[in-house]
Amino acid sequence: MFAERTSKYLVDSLLTDAGVKKIEEIWPLARELDFEVIMVSPLRRAIQTAFHVFKVNPNFKNLKFILAPLSRESMLGCADVPLPI
Repeated sequence: MFAERTSKYLVDSLLTDAGVKKIEEIWPLARELDFEVIMVSPLRRAIQTAFHVFKVNPNFKNLKFILAPLSRESMLGCADVPLPI
């Protein structure tokens, strides 16, 4: 268990293909959401999730994405440590 949480390959890991496929399931809802600002964790998989969720929104070009460092996960393993942006 410890090795799984400390692998250098998991530091600020990317969104998986399976994660992208799950996001595609909510695209009908994402097209209907009316937001101006999206606050997102600075972790890469969170940023990628926000992008993939909202890229189908008709207002995507006008959305403002704000990286909110305090919204990231608690330190549970190496995947919770962001790389420099």
